[in-house]
Amino acid sequence: MLSSHLTYLSAAQQPTPDLSRLAEHLPHEWIEHAVEATGAASIRRRRLPAEQVVWLVIALAMYRHWSINEVLDSLDLALPNEAAPFVSKSAVAQARQRVGEAPLAWLFERTAWAWTMQDATRHTFKGLSLWAMDGTTLRTADSPVNREHFGAQRYASGKVASYPQVRAVTLTAIPTHLVADINFGVYDTNEMVRTVEGVYQEIWGALIAYNLIRREIASAAWEAKLDPTDISFVRAFHVIQHEMMWAAVTPAFGKIPAWLNRLHARLAFETVEKQRGRKCPRVVKALPQRYSVRHLKVP
Repeated sequence: MLSSHLTYLSAAQQPTPDLSRLAEHLPHEWIEHAVEATGAASIRRRRLPAEQVVWLVIALAMYRHWSINEVLDSLDLALPNEAAPFVSKSAVAQARQRVGEAPLAWLFERTAWAWTMQDATRHTFKGLSLWAMDGTTLRTADSPVNREHFGAQRYASGKVASYPQVRAVTLTAIPTHLVADINFGVYDTNEMVRTVEGVYQEIWGALIAYNLIRREIASAAWEAKLDPTDISFVRAFHVIQHEMMWAAVTPAFGKIPAWLNRLHARLAFETVEKQRGRKCPRVVKALPQRYSVRHLKVP
C-alpha cells in the first residue's frame, strides 16, 4: 500500500507564501534545523537556498507529473531576482546536489515521530499503541549507477526487471497510516557498494510528503469525528494539491486559519465509499503493444 501511494504521489530565510500554509504541521524552524544540523545551510545568498530546496523536493513528490520548473514557478519557490526571473535546470540540479539527502532524512525522522505521537493517545487499543511492520520495494530511474547499487529482481527465466528497485521496511501507525520509521536496502541484500544520494533524497522527500498528507487527514478526521482511515488518501491528496495551488495566489498570512478550516472541511467529505459486492471476477484486459519489448538478461 505504501509503495502504491508513494508512486501515486513519485524565499530567503522566511517561509514561502504558499507552502507555509502547511507550517501548522511542518514549521519552517524544523527545516532550518535540518539544514543546519546536517551542514547543508546556504552561506551566500542564492535564489534557491537550502531551505527552499527541501521544500522543492517535498513539492516534487506531490506533483509527480510536473516538471521541476513548473513546480518552481507555480509554487513560487525561487527567491525573486529581476535580472534573472527564471531558474535554469542546471542551477536546480546543482542546488539539489549541494543539499544532498541528509537534511531530508533528518527532517523525516523529526516529523515522523512528532506526527505519530501527536495522535498516540487518541487511537489506542486497551492502552496500547498499534503498529505494523511492512516490507516494500520502490522503483528508481534506470541508470547504470542505480542498477549497480540497488540491483533489480531476477526471474527464473533469466530476465531482469526493467528498473532497479530499493528494498524498504517500514514501521507504520495502524490508525493513521503515518510512517514512523523506515530502513532501506539494496534489492540484492548481499551487495555492498556506494550510495546513490539523489535516489535517497527523492525517497525521503516522498515520505515527508506522504506523512504530511496523512497528518492533514488525521487532523480533519478528528475534527469530523471520523477514523483517519475513513478518508480517501487519493481524494485527500487531490484536495491538498488544489488548495496549495489556490494558496499560491493568495499570500496573505492572515487567511491561514480560514484556509486550514476550509481544507479540513473539504477533507472530511472525501470519505472512502463502500464498494458493492462484485458479481464478476476481476480481470485485466491486455493492452495492444505498439512496440516490441526488450527484455534484459542476467549477464
